[in-house]
Amino acid sequence: MPRRSSARDPCRPGWGGRAVAGGVGSVRAPYVEPVVLVGVPEDSEAVREETFGPTLTITKVADLDEAIAKANGGRYGLGSAVFSLKRAPRN
Repeated sequence: MPRRSSARDPCRPGWGGRAVAGGVGSVRAPYVEPVVLVGVPEDSEAVREETFGPTLTITKVADLDEAIAKANGGRYGLGSAVFSLKRAPRN
């Protein structure tokens, strides 16, 4: 299991950011550690690629247009969600 854990280490080179919940060592084998990352660079593997594990990156955006641009900017159709204190216009 060390390979899976090291692949999901929030301090792993290429990921950046910091874990605010979970991470390596938060659960024992045979389970995979969920992790919530903040401050992750846009070009990070954690943001741009499928992690094949319970990994959540939190990215702040200024407005709906920026959120859509970021969602459409990747190579893959990764899952995403929007949480806001303001009600955004819906089309």
